Amino acid sequence: MRELDHTSSSTKDFSATGRLQADLKILECLHLVGLASYSFANTSTTKILLSDTNSAFEDRFLAYSNPAYLGTKTMNNALRTSFIARTHLSFNKELVTNHTVSVIAGAEVRGSDSETLFSKGYGYDPNTDTTTIPVPGNGLMNDTYINAVTALNGDYYTSSRYASFYCSADYFYKEKYVLNASVRTDGSSYFGSKRQFFPTWSVGAAWNISNEDWMEWSSSWLDRLTLRAATGFTGNINNGVSPRLILNYTDQTFREIAGTRYNIGKFYSAPNPNLRWEKTQDYKVSVDFALFKERLSAAVEAYHRSSQDVVYSSNIPAYTGFSYQKYNSVDLYNQGIELTLNADMVRTRDFTLSASLNFAYNRNMVTKLKSAEELSVNSRYVEGYPVNAIFAGRVLGIDPYSGLIRFQQRSDAVIVNKEDYNDANNYRFFLGTSDPPINGGFSLKASYRFVSLSVSGIYMAGSKTYESSSAPLSYSSLQNKGNNPNVPLTWYNDLYKNHLNVTTDRTDRWKNVNDTGTKYPKIYDPWTGDGLNYASENPTSSNIVGGAYLKDNSFLRIKTVMLVFTLPSRLLRKANMSSCRINICANNLFTLTDYEGLDPEAPGSIYPQSKSVTAGISLGF
Repeated sequence: MRELDHTSSSTKDFSATGRLQADLKILECLHLVGLASYSFANTSTTKILLSDTNSAFEDRFLAYSNPAYLGTKTMNNALRTSFIARTHLSFNKELVTNHTVSVIAGAEVRGSDSETLFSKGYGYDPNTDTTTIPVPGNGLMNDTYINAVTALNGDYYTSSRYASFYCSADYFYKEKYVLNASVRTDGSSYFGSKRQFFPTWSVGAAWNISNEDWMEWSSSWLDRLTLRAATGFTGNINNGVSPRLILNYTDQTFREIAGTRYNIGKFYSAPNPNLRWEKTQDYKVSVDFALFKERLSAAVEAYHRSSQDVVYSSNIPAYTGFSYQKYNSVDLYNQGIELTLNADMVRTRDFTLSASLNFAYNRNMVTKLKSAEELSVNSRYVEGYPVNAIFAGRVLGIDPYSGLIRFQQRSDAVIVNKEDYNDANNYRFFLGTSDPPINGGFSLKASYRFVSLSVSGIYMAGSKTYESSSAPLSYSSLQNKGNNPNVPLTWYNDLYKNHLNVTTDRTDRWKNVNDTGTKYPKIYDPWTGDGLNYASENPTSSNIVGGAYLKDNSFLRIKTVMLVFTLPSRLLRKANMSSCRINICANNLFTLTDYEGLDPEAPGSIYPQSKSVTAGISLGF
């Protein structure tokens, strides 16, 4: 409670936008349209940690323990501006009866700038609202101290500019057919002069089948039936990489030479003058319809999206002066289907019942990976597998004799000597992906006269995540310390980590030979051990034993349940009121899942999803 009371963060936002638009009618069907807009936003944040909090202790200056320097006040002020200027010609005319053409052609320039100033002070005194600069305990102002003090204040700045030229044309025939085509080219200051501009295009068509004369027989029950198809080529800028060689002074470190202090900058990544736009080709087909005076409606869309030149990082030879470089190296595709369904199942004078559902399924695959190194199978992109594929050991259960978790050997495993039982390559399998291929939501609403009840929720299926202990104890160095044969194969085996805060089911573990049906393996002391040399006959690589922590985090969650009562009009008149609405809302009531962590919606969370109930009343006079 003290931590909550004695730490604070406050933010103030101010923003404004000015917009000017003009429309010059050259002809009845031809207009010149102009737009200019300017936006300004300022955000200031103040964060205070009082000296008696753990947060202040963890944030202490150079790990100094002097209480006089505990407690901090950090201030950030961010100023952001942006502008846009656009002009285009607009042509819209019915050329002949029932044949209409609309064309837009123009140009646009836009840009944005941002600057952030930050300042941090130690030894914060809440009575005087002042801070101080810590004095080194040994009285020496060495380079470490000077650099740390300098880093307490600073600023950083970003700027970007874009230019676009575009043309779009639409053709309409009655209310039956629509054709569209567009072409544009966009330029960005982010790339070198030879690669700044990237042309894109799209074409599409819509067919309102329900408006056809030969569909007149269905007009009594079919309200709308439309078929759409489109394809296009788009570009994307990855802001995490630059084509330029950038010198960074973010660490604000200095070095003194012959009495002169020099600011030290660093080049964190290699430049890439060949950096280019990420490209995506889209194909989409959709159908939407409505029946029985809109009481049932649905939309279904299928898509295939191919992406080329996606930016990714690769290690490069150290003699270049850099450890890695990001460049356009990945090709992949996404394909799937999306469904939206709405239904008014009951609609009477006093009672209504409606429901809605949305469903999305996506499948992706990395088709090409160009790299200067042999990438780990645990990287984000692995050729021939989905994005964020998971590779680990496949758990077979607990050996009833040894009490250790057994991992399946690959069919192509090579076992020649004893050490091969520890080789990670003999146990690695593709076990899924951390990205959910299926997700969606739903809602249900019922009302009777003056009372209504609504329920909404979300669901996700098909993804997996690692759920392991986050303990302050670590035995990663044990494997290389004295050739210790008792490396804890998983943290489930570690005596010391299981003395910490763990779930109560951890007592359900193997204890004796021929012990079967237990949930967790044997536990042992890796510092003393029992001489059985586990590491020599079992996989110990974290990339393999991580399979023991792999959990399916599929779930269905009821997010909101709301009950609303509206006072009848006859009672409102007696009370001289215009409205009265009472509501009770419950959030995160329950979740259906086999996931063993705290929150399947946010795997790895250290706090569970909180349940809440709120009530409110709204009165009008």
